[in-house]
Amino acid sequence: MILWQVPLMRQVLFVSSQLSNSFFGGAEIQKEQTYRGINELNSEFAVKKFDMWVDSLDEFDLVHIFGPVGFPYESFSIARICKKKGIKVAVTPIFLLTDYGPKRPLQRIVSSDFRRLLNLKSPFSYLDEFKYIKKLLDTSDIILPNTNFEKEFQIRFFGICSDKFITVPNGVNMSFKNGDMKLFQNQFNATDFILFVGRIERRKNIDSLIRAFIEANLQTKLFIVGDAVDEKYYSECVKIAKRNVIFTGAIPNNSDLMLSMYKNAHVIALPSYLETPGLAALEGGMAGANVVVTEVGGTKEYFNDLVWYVNPSSVQSIRDALISAYKKEKSNLLSNHLCKNFQWMNTAKKTVEAYEVLLGK
Repeated sequence: MILWQVPLMRQVLFVSSQLSNSFFGGAEIQKEQTYRGINELNSEFAVKKFDMWVDSLDEFDLVHIFGPVGFPYESFSIARICKKKGIKVAVTPIFLLTDYGPKRPLQRIVSSDFRRLLNLKSPFSYLDEFKYIKKLLDTSDIILPNTNFEKEFQIRFFGICSDKFITVPNGVNMSFKNGDMKLFQNQFNATDFILFVGRIERRKNIDSLIRAFIEANLQTKLFIVGDAVDEKYYSECVKIAKRNVIFTGAIPNNSDLMLSMYKNAHVIALPSYLETPGLAALEGGMAGANVVVTEVGGTKEYFNDLVWYVNPSSVQSIRDALISAYKKEKSNLLSNHLCKNFQWMNTAKKTVEAYEVLLGK
């Protein structure tokens, strides 16, 4: 008699900042969608989200850390414990710096531009604000950036071996393709507008977007959707805004209202100082809007020549792109491209492939 044995599932633990649900953004959406996608696949991997009150690292074959910049020391500590226990560690860093934007403080200049030159060591290591990110990436077994641009930056900036990297692109939900236009129109009495979606913080360059919109003098409105995580910056943006600039506050990402808002927008604008590649640009593109997006951070790896790229340090560049994108009729070219190449299930499959490389099939 032959007894068929059901193969044991390999257990994967997803770890993110304890505050991730309080400041929900692109990193949190990526983690959540990857979690759902892997668990829906017919693979040997089962994913659980970390509950520090319940879970023991010993129960897992692999620990996958998302967005460690928000909790670098804790992330490194978890990876170090995993290393001692023989548990594999994967990291999705979502980490990129750029010379665009406001001048950086002395600490940032020392730690980034001169860190390799100085090869900082104790007692001067405190000058390096990214030392625990470096230690985490050194300790990890595999690194999963969202773009090749991000990968090349981390290789240069931290001196990490390129063999550790497997690029896993971000994704977008097909539901953004089918929003009900009437829902937003009934609540806000607007359509065919320009839309920004994201956290209200300096990296998103919203003040330049507002200035560019005012200079463009288009007969439409600019809606700004998102949490004011930087209250001082939010106040600066409100101060320069005029009556056709509307701040709505946050709207839940996958809600019917958000889907309707994307569907009504003529242009999605994301002129950030960097993006990898910006989920709002993917979501708006899936909904059929024209997309204006920063040229910094690997966006061209996703959007090819189907969007308007801008220099985030140039209000004129953003203004010209807004005018051109708003005057251009919407089409399905970008939406079809994203459907074919960047659905979340593709992200889940590529993540599983990376796990198989790490743990063996």
